[in-house]
Amino acid sequence: MSSYKSRILNVAEKPDAAKQIANALSNGKFKSRNGKSKYNRIYEFDYRFKNQNVTMVVTSVTGHLMEIDFELAKKNWHSCDPSVLMDVTTPVLHSVPKKSKDVEANLITEAKDVTKLILWLDCDREGENISFEVIDVCKKVNRVLSIENGTILRAKFSELKPQAIHRAIATLVKPNELDSLAVEARKEIDLRIGAAFTRFQTMRLRQKFTGLSESLISYGPCQFPTLGFVVRRDLIIKNFQPEKFWYIKCTHIKEEEGKVELLWKRGRLFDQLACIVIYELCVENPLARVIRVQRKERRKKKPVPLNTVELQKLASRKLKFGAHETMTLAETLYNKGFISYPRTETNKFTFSDDEFGMLIQEHTNDSNWGSYADSLLNQGKYQRPYFGNSDDKAHPPIHPIKGGFTSSNSKEEQLYELIVRHFLACCSQDAIGFETKSQITIANEEFTCSGLMVTQKNYLDIWKYDQWSDKTIPVFMEGETFTPTSLMMEEGETRAPPHLSESDLIACMDSNGIGTDATIAQHIKTIQERQYVTKKGNRFEATNLGIALVQAYDLIGYELSQPNLRAKMEKDMIDISRGISTKDLVVTQSLTMYKHIFSKITQTAIMIDKSVGQYYKSIGEGGQSKVLFRAFSACGVCEQYMDLKCQGETRFLFCGSCKESYTLPGKGELTVVDHNCPICNFQAISVTTQKGTNYNVCPSCFSNPPEIENCEESFVSGFRCFNCTHPTCPLSKKRDNSNFVKRCELCGNGMVLRQTKSTGAPFIGCKGFPNCNNSYWLPSASESVEISNDKCDNCSHGNDTVYKLRFKFQSSASLPPGVGNEHTTCVFCDNNFKDYFNIRSSSNSGNTSNRTNNFNNNNNTNNSPFQNTISQRKTTTASNRNVRNSLSPSKGQRTLDSMLGKRDTQTRPANNFNSKNNNSQVNVTMTRTNSFNNNNFNNNSNNRNTSTTNNNRNNAFNNNNNKRSNNNNNNNGEPVVCTHCGETCIILSCKQGANTGRRFYKCSHFKETDKAETCAKFFEWVDPPNN
Repeated sequence: MSSYKSRILNVAEKPDAAKQIANALSNGKFKSRNGKSKYNRIYEFDYRFKNQNVTMVVTSVTGHLMEIDFELAKKNWHSCDPSVLMDVTTPVLHSVPKKSKDVEANLITEAKDVTKLILWLDCDREGENISFEVIDVCKKVNRVLSIENGTILRAKFSELKPQAIHRAIATLVKPNELDSLAVEARKEIDLRIGAAFTRFQTMRLRQKFTGLSESLISYGPCQFPTLGFVVRRDLIIKNFQPEKFWYIKCTHIKEEEGKVELLWKRGRLFDQLACIVIYELCVENPLARVIRVQRKERRKKKPVPLNTVELQKLASRKLKFGAHETMTLAETLYNKGFISYPRTETNKFTFSDDEFGMLIQEHTNDSNWGSYADSLLNQGKYQRPYFGNSDDKAHPPIHPIKGGFTSSNSKEEQLYELIVRHFLACCSQDAIGFETKSQITIANEEFTCSGLMVTQKNYLDIWKYDQWSDKTIPVFMEGETFTPTSLMMEEGETRAPPHLSESDLIACMDSNGIGTDATIAQHIKTIQERQYVTKKGNRFEATNLGIALVQAYDLIGYELSQPNLRAKMEKDMIDISRGISTKDLVVTQSLTMYKHIFSKITQTAIMIDKSVGQYYKSIGEGGQSKVLFRAFSACGVCEQYMDLKCQGETRFLFCGSCKESYTLPGKGELTVVDHNCPICNFQAISVTTQKGTNYNVCPSCFSNPPEIENCEESFVSGFRCFNCTHPTCPLSKKRDNSNFVKRCELCGNGMVLRQTKSTGAPFIGCKGFPNCNNSYWLPSASESVEISNDKCDNCSHGNDTVYKLRFKFQSSASLPPGVGNEHTTCVFCDNNFKDYFNIRSSSNSGNTSNRTNNFNNNNNTNNSPFQNTISQRKTTTASNRNVRNSLSPSKGQRTLDSMLGKRDTQTRPANNFNSKNNNSQVNVTMTRTNSFNNNNFNNNSNNRNTSTTNNNRNNAFNNNNNKRSNNNNNNNGEPVVCTHCGETCIILSCKQGANTGRRFYKCSHFKETDKAETCAKFFEWVDPPNN
């Protein structure tokens, strides 16, 4: 009787990978059959596993098996306020989507009777997360499987070579749950933030502007910073003012040795008169003298090993492939077993020379580069690759693992060739040449010329994508004199930098921590799909919608297009993976931060309207609307009657005098109410629903809600009068007489006055419980505690109100000096009261009043949020809204806004948005330009005054050194570019002299001989001195 064989289920990430694994473990002797999913075949074979005969079953998934989304009740965009989606108390669900049901059924069928589960998913955080999705499905039908008892194991590998697969199955480890939790945190944060902001801006802009009624105006924490890089470069180009410059062009022809151009050491001057004076001196005394001739060896270094970001940049520059296309092709090559794992941050090899020899040997028979590979092995041309500066400790650099690749897809072959040639170049020697540089003076003005002779091309013989060629110049001897053949004064003009190439954009994202090597390509693809940018050739240009959105959020003050917030979140993900932080803590902190931003943005949403209005017509303009009722209700600004109109499914009031539209509810019967809003002076409208109930709206407040104390709701579906708390309006609900005391400084939910069920002890607890356990225990000697109508002037800030408490103490209670049996005080800032009764936050034993200040706007005011608006009722609509939406913090106090990098918007001229003519558009652009200047996005040509210019030019003339600062200096994500070639500059440090350690920008081509007299001239300090 035959003995029973245990079955072990192996799951790979892709079908091709599953076949490679089965082929390696079975030596090609496997049986193949169909499963529940027609795309995920099943391979079976006998195998000796840990001294036992077992049956191996190998199958696969196709990427992520599960999706994360809100429960059905929250999927309807009108089901709740978008801000609710950022509450951790709003549940998110993991489920298998319809497209993956067959894959799930396949796993369920195969997992029922197995004794072990081996996970062969890609070895990165994303692959770890997919591993736990597979575990969840398999454990539902097989209770034997468990990580704790060693029946669920993880294979670690970086390539699909047989040796690597056998090594992986011999060194199985436990799945890394921390990596999976980091991905779960990112997915939940991105879902909640993206859904809330997307719903808000889509629903608002669709009903306000023509041309956007069908658009999904999405937001993503990575998507927007990616867009921001493109928009900022576009604005620099748009606002660039070309300037004329002058220079001296000198050429000389030596008989039989050819012509050479002598480059002026000054480069160029922006002062024509100064240039004329120097030129005339040279013409009057044209005798040239050779003062120095230098000859030295030059090396062009071979490339460092290839990681994912560099692969994407190279494929973009050399092959003109998009980042997403590059990664798709690379994954295909990996799954076919021809290259190593393509998602890696590592650019340093740890292989031995023998291992390099084996990899090179794979290519010796190739018709294109076989002879070169053979020369590395047999002619002494091999040299170990250089070490890069990054190592993710998970995967080696990208390299070919097998030769002889052919494909019907020419792009696969091109990418494979680039990877092979890059690897062979890494294993080669540097290119060597000799440079001759001559320095020549004419009337004390220095000129130079240089030549290059390449003596050993070495790696350049295989790396065909770079050029380093000979440059011949005549032979000059020190002390030699001659008269130049030509000496002319020429005129030129500065040029704006080019639009960002895909390679530049990838570099910006990588250097600022936006996305990962696995997600950068997807973010670039998303902003194209959303039509925020267009790709022309290999360069990106922002669309009107992309520019409008970035400018809108920047004008409000929260520069969501800047990389700071997302870079912090990416660091938090790493902390989760390392066990330094937890998923719940990171999610709560991130959502608290973004919920605060969301609240402030919705309160100033009119800024978004005005910014988008620069590029899109408001609804009602252009004659596309239909009049439903003439002179329907009164305008609160000009007090003229407005017409009731509709356009598509949107109903709105249009004031012909003010040329403004006011959106109304889309459903229900509308009638005029004989009452004017005390905030806006607009005539109220009554809406009767199909169920016969009715409610009231103010046409202005409906789309532009007033500040409501202690309320973070965005009212994206419209603000109703019953939402209002105005103290005198008969249509409002007045103040909400709940037990609200203040807003929680930890999670942003309300904190309310409560009593324990068992003893009736009073305390202030967070409504976010149990996710937030913040609470304050009040004196047990209290006979009763009530919330007074008095606000604490010290703790209340803006529309975040903190109420004082009214205590009635027991007659026998021991009380501190100055406190009677009935006493009203703020328990958060009355330090004597707090210390005597030991009132502290349960989440922090220290004083929490300072922490409260960190999470509130700190403008100390006793006024109702309506008072300023009422006093200015007759001003223009824009002025009314500016007053209502004022959020300026008091001086000297650190707020959450300042922690988030919010800029003060109070100094910004309000009249930038008062009209939609060309002047208005210029005003908006110039405002942002100035803002970019404050953040080191300099546009010197726009801000250059005459006196400063003349002084600078005179100094340049006197010092014999005219240095021109780059127009696009930027320390916030946008790369400084060379003014000669437009390529991104690198940062170097001074190694000697008075400026030792000081950093400066140089063109990345400054060492290349053919550009030594152009790009090498570019220089700029990172930290320019203050004049």
